[in-house]
Amino acid sequence: LTSRDIPYSLLVAADGTRSAIRSRLVDQGYLTGQRYLSQSTWKALQLPPQPNMKMSSSIMKYDTRKDLGVLLPRYKNRFVFLNFRKRKYAHTSRTLDAETPNDVKQALQQHFPDVTEFPSDDVLQSFLDSSPGETGYMQLNRHCVPEFKVSLIGDAAVGMYSLLGQGCASALQNAN
Repeated sequence: LTSRDIPYSLLVAADGTRSAIRSRLVDQGYLTGQRYLSQSTWKALQLPPQPNMKMSSSIMKYDTRKDLGVLLPRYKNRFVFLNFRKRKYAHTSRTLDAETPNDVKQALQQHFPDVTEFPSDDVLQSFLDSSPGETGYMQLNRHCVPEFKVSLIGDAAVGMYSLLGQGCASALQNAN
């Protein structure tokens, strides 16, 4: 790799998925891009310590016609459940097809039998009632506007959500 200096007046590295700067540059025709992989909505739920589960570096997951669910190891004996509902089904029913906190518990145990401890029913109800996030990745064929001396990196360029620090990782790769 060779390095070179590129003078820019503005470097945008944390403008996020719904970047106002990127949107304005795309609207004005300075950057061209298209959205991709935006076929799902998502929700996250942190589970309490799980005495029957060992921490591992692997991600446990399931995939159904409507959902993709993953259980990510976090902290000591703690896991985060992420549910991705395919956009085609996002409006038809609730996350995990659950209506009550007990439905959430049963669905989680169906997909992850070793999950035995759950958040309170109030937390589970809040999880059910909350609006899902939307994936909104964007790929641009250019990340710089030389005439304005603006360069986008990381989240501002590709609009990653924060799962596993992908936005930060892409910013470091872009900067490199």
